[in-house]
Amino acid sequence: MKKDDQQAHVERVAQELWERGSLQIPGGSDAVVGSAVAVRDWSGGLHSWVVPLTIGAKLVAWAQFSPQYTLQRFSIFLRRETELNRCPNAADWLDPSVVEGRVREKAGPDVRLSTPILTFDRDPSRLVWATVVRDTSGSSQRWFVAGESVWQDPGIDEVTGGSASL
Repeated sequence: MKKDDQQAHVERVAQELWERGSLQIPGGSDAVVGSAVAVRDWSGGLHSWVVPLTIGAKLVAWAQFSPQYTLQRFSIFLRRETELNRCPNAADWLDPSVVEGRVREKAGPDVRLSTPILTFDRDPSRLVWATVVRDTSGSSQRWFVAGESVWQDPGIDEVTGGSASL
């Protein structure tokens, strides 16, 4: 899959910050800057970018950038070099097929899912994957996934970031 120019650019910015030491992880010298994932608002517009830092299959940190490539925040899972096993699996947070599998586990095998998007639940600080699940009767429900947690949208009408339709 070919990366678009924006994705490649934000990855370069993250890599430069990592190499300069601006993003620091305790004992994280083996960390690798991964592929950026677009965070979309509910209207589908680009809200921000999340760039993971991984060691092996573990997510040790991530950086969030504005659409203008400005670092907004940096979150660390790896607190001590000896605690790599306590970090989440990167796929749980970054792989849309894992997200789909987690929703199917809860919603059932006979449902149709929209393509999961990385977005936020009411507030941009609450990053989640979202998908719309349609059952055989045609009714639909939005579901959220964050790591290993899966839940149905509680149905609050107002959603930060735009309209409630996905």
